[in-house]
Amino acid sequence: PKDPKPTVEIVNEDSDESDGGNDEVEVLEVGTVNRSLEEFERVCQYLVDPGPAIVVADEGHLLKNAASQRSKAVASIHTPTKILLTGTPLQNNLIEYWNMINLVFPGYLGDQNDFRIKFERPINDGRFNESQHHEIINSLKKLRILTEIIRPIAKRRTIEDIKHALPNKVDYLIQCPLTFIQHKMYSVG
Repeated sequence: PKDPKPTVEIVNEDSDESDGGNDEVEVLEVGTVNRSLEEFERVCQYLVDPGPAIVVADEGHLLKNAASQRSKAVASIHTPTKILLTGTPLQNNLIEYWNMINLVFPGYLGDQNDFRIKFERPINDGRFNESQHHEIINSLKKLRILTEIIRPIAKRRTIEDIKHALPNKVDYLIQCPLTFIQHKMYSVG
């Protein structure tokens, strides 16, 4: 017999007892705890079919390589909504950025080869000291176009955008005396 899906009851204190007073929410937990291969495969199958309503992936920059098993696994999850959160999305590699966007919005920037031709090569051609003036101008133009294309889907926040919500930074200077061995080592010189 098939195992039932794991569930947890969410009890609403204000709910009407005539409808049971709760809603069922499917809970899928994948972790590093020892699990049987059967249980792991069952969880994986639930993620693929029917799939969750939403996937939120923190540290989304870890999905920048489309050929990695991690990226392939996330891409195989059937869901209407995927969100990637990252603090370091782009480190001078536009294909990695394309991979992350393509994971969330497949085809949004075209296929990878078209993206290379339209954006990656012209943008990179203008980034060098030896670049010709027309390459630099074309690079900046393509970068501006790409920025506008991804503006609706890539929400960038800088420290200026969020600093009003952060507590004031407090620095403490604590002086510690050297240990006997540290003092001896500094004195040897």
